[in-house]
Amino acid sequence: MRYEWGTGDQLLRDDVTVGTAQKGFWRERATIATGEGTWSFRAQGGKRVLITGPDGAEREGALRTGWFRPVWKVAGAAAAYEVTSPHAFTYRLAVLRGGVEIGRIIAARWWTDRPALELDDRVAGDVPLGDALLLLWVGYVIRLRRSRDAGAVASSSP
Repeated sequence: MRYEWGTGDQLLRDDVTVGTAQKGFWRERATIATGEGTWSFRAQGGKRVLITGPDGAEREGALRTGWFRPVWKVAGAAAAYEVTSPHAFTYRLAVLRGGVEIGRIIAARWWTDRPALELDDRVAGDVPLGDALLLLWVGYVIRLRRSRDAGAVASSSP
């Protein structure tokens, strides 16, 4: 199963629209609306992603740990996940549940920085839409920060 942040802020599951998103312009914020409800995501500092779900309660959705190789611990409604880089020099992110890789976050297309979440077909049915959207958003935040960091390093070089 593949979730993708599509063009025009559509959210796709296997190329079928399942929701729409409105990203915040200056901050790492988004509001996502689906047939199952509305979620809002926002970064709080450099290490946290907060989520407000259809129930209206705000909770911590993800926490970044680690120093040299950051690991994002993601608290979904159905399970706990980890998002990390399997290798130091790759843009692909591994999604783990219980220490087992169940999917990956990649660029939606080779020319864009929009994220896509590809889940292993054996576990895709066990990952509810809310959890998949949270994982997709965490992947977006990681990729956005990597791009910003790379741009800052490039602009500071002599």
